[in-house]
Amino acid sequence: MAITNDETIANVVRETHERGKKCLADMMLVKDMEKRTRQLDAMGVDYICAHTAFDVQQHQESPFADLETIRKNVTHAGTAIAGGINAGNIGRVCAFAPDIVIAGGYVCRSEDKAAALRLLKREGK
Repeated sequence: MAITNDETIANVVRETHERGKKCLADMMLVKDMEKRTRQLDAMGVDYICAHTAFDVQQHQESPFADLETIRKNVTHAGTAIAGGINAGNIGRVCAFAPDIVIAGGYVCRSEDKAAALRLLKREGK
């Protein structure tokens, strides 16, 4: 979670990189998206994720605006998006060219998960 303190994030970055792995900072609940994105990018976080919680999606805009802000403020980190991603909006998601797309709720709630993934792939082209 990107809202945690800098020391914790620095330790996560160090530990994951020492193990040859990558880390992702979830921006859920971050108030100043631009500032925190720049800080995380400078700290060496590998991916920064725009994320709108499932229970908030009904009365708040999707994570698209946050993803755009993140993309404008990263120099080194990759981008990710999560929250409300489905076959109906995957084309819009792909227009932002994120490095990682998380469609967990959509896939997990689908009766045929393989078909849901194929539809996302087809609609995202």
